[in-house]
Amino acid sequence: MKNLVMLSLLTVFALGKAVAQDSYGLTEVIQVENVSQKELYGRAKLWFINAFKSSKDVIQSEDAEQGMIVGKALFSYKPRNIMMGDVAGTVNYAVKVFVKDGRYKYDITDFRHEKCGMITTDEDCPCKFALTKGMNNKIWNDVKENCKKEAESLITDLKKKMSKKSEADF
Repeated sequence: MKNLVMLSLLTVFALGKAVAQDSYGLTEVIQVENVSQKELYGRAKLWFINAFKSSKDVIQSEDAEQGMIVGKALFSYKPRNIMMGDVAGTVNYAVKVFVKDGRYKYDITDFRHEKCGMITTDEDCPCKFALTKGMNNKIWNDVKENCKKEAESLITDLKKKMSKKSEADF
C-alpha cells in the first residue's frame, strides 16, 4: 500500500512537471476580409520566399488545396553578455501558415537550442551552462528573449505581406 501511494505521488509530480514545461511559441488567427484562400496562399508562399534566405531549404511541406505551408528555420544565438559562457549556437524552430477564405493562422513554435534542447515557458533553466542557478536562468531568459524577438519580427513581416495584394495583382 505504501508503495502504491509513493508511486501515485511520483506520477502526479511527474505529470505536473511535464505540464509546467510547455514549449515556447506564438500563434494567432488573423481575419482578412474578402480575400480567397487561393490569394492568401499565394501571399503566404511569397512571404516564405522573401522572409528566408532559401525558402526551398525552409519549406518542408506545402499544399495549396489544403491551404498549408510548413517550414523549419533557424537563427544564430549569441549571448548579449560575454560573461554568459559558451552558449552561442543555433536555435531551430517551426513556422506554419494555414489559410482559409478570409483568414489565416500562423504558428511559430518548437524552438530548440542546439545545446539545451526545447525552449519552454519554464522559469528555471534545464541546462547547466554556468556555475550558479542564477546565471543559468539569466542565460535561459536571454535565449527565450531572442526566440521572442525572432518570432515577433517574422510575425510583423507576415502580417504586412498578408494584408497587401500580391505583386501579381497589378
